[in-house]
Amino acid sequence: MAITQLVPRILEQSLFEYFSSNLTGTDRLVRFTYTRFNSDSLKQPLELGSTRTKVLITSADQGAHLQMASSMQEAANVLGVGRKGIQLYLNHIKPLNSPLCGLVNITEANYYGALRTESIVHRVEPKYESLIIPGYEPENSVKPSGPYSVFF
Repeated sequence: MAITQLVPRILEQSLFEYFSSNLTGTDRLVRFTYTRFNSDSLKQPLELGSTRTKVLITSADQGAHLQMASSMQEAANVLGVGRKGIQLYLNHIKPLNSPLCGLVNITEANYYGALRTESIVHRVEPKYESLIIPGYEPENSVKPSGPYSVFF
């Protein structure tokens, strides 16, 4: 992704510099967000007409090869987890706890380089305070009273 976005972002930056606008400001800077580029990934052979990421699933306990999935979605289906979980644990040193296969490590096929070690941050649903409507008590199912009553 870093290589495919390099040329468009350079062109975008040059357009910002050439057509400086007073409405949007003159100091626009295009950000290159891919800073964790692994140059060893360039050694992976390309398959003609395939953009899928092949995923190797191995047992975390014994290191035994369990299965080769032809895409991240297929790996998610095999392991019984979501595609986002596969993306988080792909090429990571920490094993994934699959409900169907137990603890497994997942890596890209023919992956070269060190495994990632940063902490994995799972999405946590926010905790909202309960909605309080004046004159309405949901536990008792009492309908509100007063001049501004709203019926549900």
